[in-house]
Amino acid sequence: MEKPHTLDQIISAATEELEERGINGLRVRLVAERAGLSPGTVTHYYPTTQHLLDATIESFQQQAWDMLSNHPWFEGESTLEQVLTDFYGLCRANRELVRARFFLTAREGNVSDTNWRQSLEPFLNRLAQAYGPAARLYGHSIVLLTMRFAFHSKDELLAICGTKDLDAAHEMVIEHLVTLAASGPWSTTSPRRA
Repeated sequence: MEKPHTLDQIISAATEELEERGINGLRVRLVAERAGLSPGTVTHYYPTTQHLLDATIESFQQQAWDMLSNHPWFEGESTLEQVLTDFYGLCRANRELVRARFFLTAREGNVSDTNWRQSLEPFLNRLAQAYGPAARLYGHSIVLLTMRFAFHSKDELLAICGTKDLDAAHEMVIEHLVTLAASGPWSTTSPRRA
């Protein structure tokens, strides 16, 4: 088996396990079973559960920042609502990874800080180039708020939004995020072309 395919299998299986069992349920043996590999193969690449968790979070973060950095919104081909809907959807689909990211940051102070900065930096730079330096902080704040809303449980989200309809609750979150984001630096400035 070649290494990139094996690593993809492991990360995919770990992501599925996290979504099913949460951060405390992540087990190398279960990831190996799901990936169709031996536990020894998994621990060859990721010696501890923490290494496996970090790699899985990094993979999600890279996907998230790539999606944001390359979104058609930067080219004026999409709306603010669409970029936030897309990002919120990605975070909801990976709730446990988002939750793990926040939990580990609170516990450790950072999570794979170097890789996180390397993957986030293109997005923040793209915001700054298009809308000025203030867009970096504002954009990052909106991203963090979106991620935070995404990892609420169904019951929490329904209670926060004051509804019994989950689809309506998600729509309310998107509307709220769009309202907040609409006051950002991009609201008064056309994107600058590089």
